[in-house]
Formats: sequence, C-alpha cells, structure tokens
Amino acid sequence: WYFNTETGSCESFMYGGCLGNNNRFTTKQLCEQTCIHQEDLNPCELPVVAGPCRGSFPRYFYDRYENRCKPFIFGGCQGNANNFAADHECSERCVTLPAHEICSMAKEEGTCLAREQKWYYDYVDSQCKEFTYTGCQGNRNRFDTREQCERQCGSTTVAVTKDVCSLPKQEGPCKAAILHWYFNMGAGRCEQFYYGGCEGNANRFETRRDCERACVSKADTNICLLPQEPGNCVEFRERWYFHAEEGRCRRFYYGGCDGNENNFGSHIECEQRCGHPVSTEQPEEEFRTEFCFMPSEAGPCLNTVTRWFYDKSDGVCREFHYGGCLGNGNRFRTRRECETKCGRAQDLCTLPRVKGPCSGYFT
Repeated sequence: WYFNTETGSCESFMYGGCLGNNNRFTTKQLCEQTCIHQEDLNPCELPVVAGPCRGSFPRYFYDRYENRCKPFIFGGCQGNANNFAADHECSERCVTLPAHEICSMAKEEGTCLAREQKWYYDYVDSQCKEFTYTGCQGNRNRFDTREQCERQCGSTTVAVTKDVCSLPKQEGPCKAAILHWYFNMGAGRCEQFYYGGCEGNANRFETRRDCERACVSKADTNICLLPQEPGNCVEFRERWYFHAEEGRCRRFYYGGCDGNENNFGSHIECEQRCGHPVSTEQPEEEFRTEFCFMPSEAGPCLNTVTRWFYDKSDGVCREFHYGGCLGNGNRFRTRRECETKCGRAQDLCTLPRVKGPCSGYFT
C-alpha cells in the first residue's frame, strides 16, 4: 500500500520486492495510521496540489525543498492547505531562516512609495546600518531599531561570512541584467555575473572590492587546485601552473595582471609547491539535510569513482560516477550511508509509488 497525495487516500500497488522508497506499507491500516490520521498537519509540509477543477486562480505554495514560496495556478476545488493568496502570507507562515541567513541578505528598500526608517545588517562591514524602506516587498533583513538588529545579527558575523562566500552564483528568476560580483569558492576569487534583479542569494556584491573584503581573505583554497588563469593583460610571459586533473606542472603564458596564485616562475617552484600528490576530492562538509535535495554532480575532474546520491523526485538512493573533485554534498560512499542520512529527509507519505527494479509481485 502507498499514500496517494492526489486522492488523499491509501491505495494498493504491486511491489517488485527490492529497493523502492519508504512510501510502502504492508497493510492499508498501517498506511492510514501513518499518513492520514494525523492531526494538525503542517501546510508547509504538504505538496502543491492544483486540484481537478478548471479554474485559474493565482496562488502561492511553499516549496520545502528550496525553502521559499512559489506561484502556481489553483483550479478552484479540492487542493490542500499549502495554498496561499499572497507571497507574504506564505513566507510568514512557512519560510524559516536561521539568523545568519537573514543577516546575510542584501539590503532591499522595497518597491512602494512610503519612507520608513529601518535598520539592516551589513555583513561586509559587520555592523547595523539605517536605511529607508518603501513599505512593501523587501526581505527579512529589516528591523525597527538598531537594538533589534544588533540583538539578531551582532553575534553572527563569522557564520554570515562563511556561508555567504560558499553560496553558488544565483542570477535569480527576473530578466534584468545588472552587473554584480560573486565569490567563486572553487576558483578562490571574485568573478562578475549578471544578476536578474530579484531573489538570488547573498553571494552578490556591487563591486569587486566589496566581494574581496568579504570573502577573499577568508577563503581557504588549495592553490594547486585553482585553474590556469592567464589574466586580462597582454604582456605575456612564460609561467608554470599545476594541472590538478593530470597531477603535474605545465607551462602557460601569463598576461601580467590579475590571474590567481596557481602561477609559478619555474617548473621547479611549481613542483616544490604542488608536485606531491594532491587530493582533488574536497574535504567533506558536515552533513546537512539540504544536501539530500541537491542534484547529483559529477564535478569537473575526470576520475570515475562510484558514489551514491539521493534522488528527491522519488526518495530512492542511486549510483552515479563522481569525477573526484568539487561536486556537492549529495554524495555518499555507500547506499546504506545515503539511506541513513537522507531516508527521512522527506515526508514519506508524499513520495510517489515506486515498484523497484526487481520482478517479484508483493501486495
């Protein structure tokens, strides 16, 4: 038996006898006890359901995988409680952020015409600053007084900087093309990108100087893993860099400015710094549940290492080939480790029916 989120009932299916996911019960009673007879269901944990009717009502639902609210079209009947009339209603009810994420948000004045004096936390300068809020939209890095701001954010400086600089580049869903800077953790440097103008994340700076002040001095990057970087000038001279995928030093031509630290004056200097075997697989981060919702990522290197990842679409752990460097946290050495860490990441009652690859017939 499995719980069908569309009908809201437990239904029978034929299970193949191996693998599958946790939305699988030996009896209808056990399925109903687990998935139906739950008092005070949290709407933020429910899947989005448009309903069977053919109306067209703009609504918002909470996407628990991305921890944000998104628009959808509601048909007008049935559905469930994860259905909000406005974005701010959904966000206030469901979006929960730790202090360091709130305090790392960029200042947002909003889009209305009011003029209200508020305070925000500037994570680059590590202090609370006053700004004018227009009365609507904006984000949660907004406080009525300096005291509220300092109480919320004053002790989060280290966590803010670490988390901001490790976030991926995120252009956001809007279509503007505003030139900004972000810190590329893999390359160990600040790089330009085009910001769409809304959403995105806090790894976004107006100038290169702001980015470097916040991130470069705090990066702990192995220079032997940095890519070849000829720089932007044209006074080319022979230099050497360490090619991490090949495990050896190679000649290249450096333009004379910019570039990175994987840049040596001689083959000997390069060998002395990087010639010993370099582990291209990054140190494992402390496991966090959000890793389970990331896609599988092989990384840019060319090794073929068997690893396992959790597939959020159906709650099944699957094999993939890892290249040996970079990638993300949804990577486990064994299926057991994957299932142990991610098996409870999702509400099992919302997972789809999965027969599994075996050919048995179990009801």
